[in-house]
Amino acid sequence: MRQVHKMDAATFFSTFAELLKTNPPHANDYPILARLQRIGIEPGKSFSLAAAKPELQRALQAVIPDVQRDIEAAMHRSGVLANGWRTNLTAIGTYGTDYLHRAAVAFAGLGANPIQDAVYPSLFADANGDPLHADRRYQMHFDKDQIPPVRAFWSLTM
Repeated sequence: MRQVHKMDAATFFSTFAELLKTNPPHANDYPILARLQRIGIEPGKSFSLAAAKPELQRALQAVIPDVQRDIEAAMHRSGVLANGWRTNLTAIGTYGTDYLHRAAVAFAGLGANPIQDAVYPSLFADANGDPLHADRRYQMHFDKDQIPPVRAFWSLTM
């Protein structure tokens, strides 16, 4: 997450183009790839922002902060909020062409299994509504009659 967040536009788009060489796109992605081709990003080919027209360079550099903000906001509003936890029970692990949702999940956790295999509740604030902090102690408690159902195992990642 931090590594991608620190990338400038030239690094991000050239890395994206290189990754397209070894990670073939899904058929669902062909319409967006046709649009990307108009700005010089094509599967199997390298991309250099420095070689692009100046107006394209400026546009791609300018969009990075807005896109990062949108992705982070999507992460914080994804799923259903209950008892302070956000749980995404929609298309996770299989996104179709919902690129913002895919990016938000990748931003939060580098990917996810489909909901048939795993559910990933997220907590961003404590019981008082304050943001979580690494220097504080937290306790998770379920009353016996309120234990969430499972069909496999529990895992807690912090």
